[in-house]
Amino acid sequence: MIIEEDFKNWTSGNRELNKIIRQSQLNAKKLNHTFLEVIPFKFGQIKKIGSGGFSTIYLGNFSGSRYNYEDRKNWEPWKVSGISNRVVLKSFFESNIITNLIKELEVNSKLHGDFTTKCFGVTQNPDDGQYMIVMEYAAHGDLRRYLQDPETLINWKYIIYLSRWIIRSLCKIHERGFIHKDFHTGNILIDHTRQPSIADMGLTFFINEKSDEVIGIMPYIAPEVFRFKLYTTAVDIYSFAMIMWEFSSQQPPFGKIAHDYLLEIEICKEHRRPTIVSATPQCWIDLMQQCWDANPGKRPTAMQVFQKLDKWYRDFENNIWSDDINNLLCVMKKDINLIV
Repeated sequence: MIIEEDFKNWTSGNRELNKIIRQSQLNAKKLNHTFLEVIPFKFGQIKKIGSGGFSTIYLGNFSGSRYNYEDRKNWEPWKVSGISNRVVLKSFFESNIITNLIKELEVNSKLHGDFTTKCFGVTQNPDDGQYMIVMEYAAHGDLRRYLQDPETLINWKYIIYLSRWIIRSLCKIHERGFIHKDFHTGNILIDHTRQPSIADMGLTFFINEKSDEVIGIMPYIAPEVFRFKLYTTAVDIYSFAMIMWEFSSQQPPFGKIAHDYLLEIEICKEHRRPTIVSATPQCWIDLMQQCWDANPGKRPTAMQVFQKLDKWYRDFENNIWSDDINNLLCVMKKDINLIV
């Protein structure tokens, strides 16, 4: 089957959605990428598993693609998560449903699922006409839940592994001209192989795109966003610093105080940051403080952070006892909160 010849055989019911899905299929043919498709609403008994500021998440069972392997032989075959056929269905709240859905589909299509949670396509609930995005299921949930799960064995080597993978993913997003804009541990998912991926791309901006609003979770929002609504790649680096702090503390930043205007003032004018917990390695502190610097121009790029974390990880793997690795090992031996 030729993909273009199949265009007449399906429709999402929305012209803009059709355009994005068809373009993703044409791009896949040229570039050997996965593509989006319209998926029949056959997911068994779907179950609500969460909701956020803009969407509700359901869990369902995938029944099959309209394209068989032969049709898709020039692309990565349709894969669902791990050993199950579970998928996530994401619906948006009443305000700007189609706009938000189209934005997320468009960004996911351009990222081709590289280092981000895979998006398979769109479906429509026949009961209420609600459009939903069909996405990869993350068996271990989001990073915050994963870190707080008593069955998760955490040590500094594993923290560096996860952080390295996360910042590498952010590098790819920035390289392709995007800013995530809502980067936090709730938007990083852990799959069945315990590998992280970045999710919730619906608020993602093009690097040169302007914004007139502040969106996100307060502790992860960079000061320049509060003050000037200035979005650059540096805002994601600030957010990554908070993710680093959450790794070291095993709790969300400013989790025990109100996220109100007073906290915003303290973050912006008094340069308040979460208190560094004891037994945090000095090399980790140094990198974290560089990433949450009040001056966005002084923060490292995602690539620079990746290079630092990648060196630490490779030194661990190759038994190279640099000062930073000795610092990490020393803390690992003393730390009673993190399992060595």
